[in-house]
Amino acid sequence: MPWFLYAQYDASIEQPLIRNAGEALGVFAQVNLSPDFSPKDLFRSSIALENLVRIEEMLRGPDLTGPSFGGLQPPKWPSQIFPDDPLWKIDPARVSRGRGIYAEICAECHLGPVNDPAFDKQYPEKSFWSSTQWDAKDAVLNPVQKSVTGMGTDSAQADVLFSRTVEIPGFLNMEPAQDLGKTWGCQDLPNYPSTEMPFSIALMIVVNRASSKWMEDHNVPEPDRALLWRSRKNCPNPNNAKVEHYRARPLNGVWATAPYLHNGSVPSLYWMLTPAAERPTQFCMGARDFDPQQVGFHAVAGEAPSCKTGETLFSATNPDGSPIHGNSVLGHSLEGTPAPGIVGRKLNQDERYDLIEYLKTL
Repeated sequence: MPWFLYAQYDASIEQPLIRNAGEALGVFAQVNLSPDFSPKDLFRSSIALENLVRIEEMLRGPDLTGPSFGGLQPPKWPSQIFPDDPLWKIDPARVSRGRGIYAEICAECHLGPVNDPAFDKQYPEKSFWSSTQWDAKDAVLNPVQKSVTGMGTDSAQADVLFSRTVEIPGFLNMEPAQDLGKTWGCQDLPNYPSTEMPFSIALMIVVNRASSKWMEDHNVPEPDRALLWRSRKNCPNPNNAKVEHYRARPLNGVWATAPYLHNGSVPSLYWMLTPAAERPTQFCMGARDFDPQQVGFHAVAGEAPSCKTGETLFSATNPDGSPIHGNSVLGHSLEGTPAPGIVGRKLNQDERYDLIEYLKTL
C-alpha cells in the first residue's frame, strides 16, 4: 500500500499521511470541532502523528534497489503447517497452468505479480516492473482504475465519496479553494460554498487541518513538515471527477484476504472466479475455519447457512428477496466476452483450480 499513488478501493486518497490520520480519526482519535473553544484550538486532536509516520515507514520499507519490495511482506501459503493434508500442498503443474491463465485474464488490470520471477521471464511484456503503471523514477504505482459501471460491482462504496454531500458549520471556515487549491495546488476545483461540499472534500480538509494543527502544537519546523508530508498532494483524484472508479491492486497475498470485492460479498477465490450469477448470496462471516480448496470462507450456492455463535450472516438480499443496497455479489465476472460486469471468459473447473493454485503462491 505505501507504494500506491492512490489508496482506498475507490482510489480517492493520494496523500499517505492524510489517509493514515483520517483512519485514526475514523476509529478512535478525538478532534475539536466545537464552537465553545477559541478558534486557535479548533482541529486540535489526539492523533499521534509521529507514530503514524513511523508505522508508514516501517510498512514501506527501504527504497528499492531492484525488482522487489521490502517492508511488510504478504503471508506465504502455509502448506508446511499441514504436511499430511493434500488440500494444503501446492501442485507445481497447476501453478504453471495457472500462471498462463493469470497472464491471459488477470494481468491487464492487476498487473504482473510483484514476486514471481518465473512470470517475468515467461511474460516479460506483462511484468509488473516494466508496466507503464509503475513509475520507477518516483517509485510509485498508479493502480489501474476501472469505472464502477464497467466492473458491474456494487456502487455503494464509490457513491460515498462521489455523490454524498455534507453541511459544514460556518465557524469552521473550511474553504476548498484555500485549503486544497492554494495550500496543495489542487487544480480545477469547483467553487464549493464553505457550508456545503462533497464528503470527500470536507474529509480532506478536516484531516489536513488536524494534521497541520498537530505539527503546529509540536513546533515542527517548516522544513521538517515537508519531510513528513513527502511529495504527494492532498488533492482529489481527477479520474473520479465525473465517473466513479474502483482501483485494482497487485494480487500478492490475495489468498489470505477473503471475503472478496470491495464490499466483502464473495466468500472465496473459488466463487470470485465463478460467473457472478452462480455465486452464493449468503455466507457466515467471522468463521474460524479456512477452506483451503475454495480458499476463503466455505460457502455453497443456494444453501441457507447456519451461523455459529460469534459469526455473522452476510446476505445480499432481504428476507423478501429484494437486494440489500451495498451487498451485491455481482460484477467482476468471468463468463464471456468482456462487457459491463464481465472481465473475461468463463473458466472450466480445472482452469479455475489452476488459477487458484497459482494465486496461492503469490
